[in-house]
Parts: sequence; structure tokens; C-alpha cells
Amino acid sequence: MRTTRSNRPALLAQLPHRTRIKVERIGTLGDMRPCTPSMAVRLRAHLIAGLLLGGVVFPMFIRMTNVPPEVIETVIQQPSPHLNTPASPHQPYNSDPPTSGPHVEQLPNWGIASAPVPEEMQVSGLEDGAVIISYQPDLDTISVAKLQTIVADYPEKVILTPDADLTNPIVLTAWTHLQRLRQYNGTSIRRFIDTYRGGNHNPASQP
Repeated sequence: MRTTRSNRPALLAQLPHRTRIKVERIGTLGDMRPCTPSMAVRLRAHLIAGLLLGGVVFPMFIRMTNVPPEVIETVIQQPSPHLNTPASPHQPYNSDPPTSGPHVEQLPNWGIASAPVPEEMQVSGLEDGAVIISYQPDLDTISVAKLQTIVADYPEKVILTPDADLTNPIVLTAWTHLQRLRQYNGTSIRRFIDTYRGGNHNPASQP
């Protein structure tokens, strides 16, 4: 029987209470018919699938859209005695790459290094106010070229060096500060350099 706005309440009243709850509407006014067992099974299946999908996909979306920013870490300053050579034994560094600690007196060359700069020489440069950009040797050539362009803009106290032991593609270090990058980010790199480059952290030079 075709339902209309006038006879619809009467038709609903004739249905058992539980059946009235499960009514399917088709069309503008629609034919109203009881929900069959097979329809109920399908409805439950769709409901469960929707809940599962929401429980998996939505939290995943939240995690992807709320990735924490690449923060600048502050590292506790270590005692920084002078070493005779980079190979001289010393206490382990408390970060990788190091941001303070035992080091040689010799300063590294500023600019682009084709071979890895020893950590003991890196720390010497950091103490003198340098910023070091370390990158994994297998970093793509386009990113490496961009890093070289940045370093070329600073006449001194910025070093670019490959480092096979890095856990991130690019890592920036300054005296007691470190920032790990998942990919090239020119804005973050220049901001780090401009913030921490310069100064002298040698205890002998402190008033």
C-alpha cells in the first residue's frame, strides 16, 4: 500500500513497536515496510564496518596531520678537555653528532668538506661558534646541492660534512644545540644558522 502524509501515522500505529523502529523509507514519501532479518544483518554489518574503518583510518589521519615539528634540542654541556689527536681516547659524547665535549685544539676548515670531519674536530669548531650541517652520504644530489648553496652564503663558521652514522638525513649542530631534519628545509636550516652561528664558547675566553 502506498503511504501518504495522511495515512502514514495510522499505518505505523498498526505495526508492532519493535518493527516500527526498523522501518525503511524509500523515495520522497516512500513505501514503508518492516525490516527483514536479512536487512538487519546487512545493517549490522555496515555499522560494524563503519566503526572499524573509523577506528583505524581516523586515528591514522590524526597521527599524520599532527606530526610534531622538527624541534631544536638543547643538550647538556659536557666537560671539554683538549685532546692531542682526534684518535685520543676520551669520554663518549652525549649526542650524535656531538654538541660539546672533548676536542682537539685545531679548528676545522669552514665551508664544504668532501670527507667526514672527525667529531673531535667538529666540537672544536662548535666551541668557536660554528654551525655544522651533517648529512647522510646517500642523501639525494638535489638536496646536497641546496645545502652547498646555503653554506656558500656564509664566509666562515659554517661547515657541511657527510656523516654515515646519522639517524636522520640531515642534522644541524651548534654548541649544546641540535636539530634533526627528515628532509631538506632551507628555512629551518638558515634560521638555525642565524640563531647559533658566532660567539666563542671557549671557557678560557669567558670573563
